[in-house]
Amino acid sequence: MNKKSTSVINRVNDQRAKEISKNRAILASIIKTVMFCAWQKIALPGHWESGLLKEDSNENEGNFRAALRIRIGDGDEIKKNQKHLKDHPGNASYISPETQNFIIEEIGELLQEQIVKEVAKAEFFGILLDGTTDCSVEEQLRELEKKGVDKKKMRGQGYDRCAVMSGHTRGVQAIIKDTFLTAFYILCASHTLNLVVNEA
Repeated sequence: MNKKSTSVINRVNDQRAKEISKNRAILASIIKTVMFCAWQKIALPGHWESGLLKEDSNENEGNFRAALRIRIGDGDEIKKNQKHLKDHPGNASYISPETQNFIIEEIGELLQEQIVKEVAKAEFFGILLDGTTDCSVEEQLRELEKKGVDKKKMRGQGYDRCAVMSGHTRGVQAIIKDTFLTAFYILCASHTLNLVVNEA
């Protein structure tokens, strides 16, 4: 290989490294924006948050884009790369609803891993489920067991007033109590308070 071709390869590699570094900085700002929205319980509905980010828009483009605009206005790292957001379509700019959901799912998995590690290290633990509709308690316990959590360490369980969960003979709490004698049932007081406030 001659000097000229080596020089071109080096330039291409340098350019690629700069592009990777720039994309990481952009993605870091976008992740921070998604995390901010999540921690503040700011909804990211996504139904109008597609397409290019307009420079000066008087329209409501959604919570996520509004938060990005604040970061850009405050001189965030993403300001240096603002052109990227305006020139690249949805997924390529990392601001599409699909990318937002992917970031949220990844953060959720990281948090879950951290919680499972803490529970696995604990001498004892309890479970508190309120309004869980995506899967059964047994499925959740199996999932914990798969991740290395010993169910025999469970010392408490709490649910809402729903008979399926709290029933003293056939409710989930009774089934778990039959299997794990030390897993005492406690009514979820927060759920009870919520019911009282809603009925007032």
